[in-house]
Amino acid sequence: QPESGHRSMNPRGYYAKDLDYRPLEPAAEVQLFDEVIRGNQPKAHWQHRRIARLSERRIVEAYLLYAAKIGRQVIGGLKYVDDVDVISIANDALLRAVRRFNPRRKTHFATFCTPFIRGSVTAYLQRVHEPNSSRYAVELTAREREVLKLIAEGNTNQDIAELLCLSRKTV
Repeated sequence: QPESGHRSMNPRGYYAKDLDYRPLEPAAEVQLFDEVIRGNQPKAHWQHRRIARLSERRIVEAYLLYAAKIGRQVIGGLKYVDDVDVISIANDALLRAVRRFNPRRKTHFATFCTPFIRGSVTAYLQRVHEPNSSRYAVELTAREREVLKLIAEGNTNQDIAELLCLSRKTV
């Protein structure tokens, strides 16, 4: 044990420890979703909007561990992925799902939100951790491509400068 007397925990452990997980009763869940729908109407009264935000928060808190679990399932055993990032992405997807869910369609919320979470985490992995990601792609100007081609052909900076009528320092 460390000197502070606390066992060291990974971010997941801290996350789960800080949550006060209480599942929602089905009737309470439907009521909370109705409040969210009422508060998200374009001309909703400010009090309904406030109640909607509180209801969203209660629903999200009830499903946070579920969202984290789905996020971890998507990443599997990948060692290079930060759990905190995945949990954050999963929670953002969960909030989007809460705002789009309609309890009158007779679908369980867990079934509805799972594709949102999986899709967001998968997109995160593709965007951040794929070597062919657009994050690494750089658009070169025609002139830069020309210089790069001449470098690949084995020309020196002096040769390239003379061929393109540039100073050696520009190349």
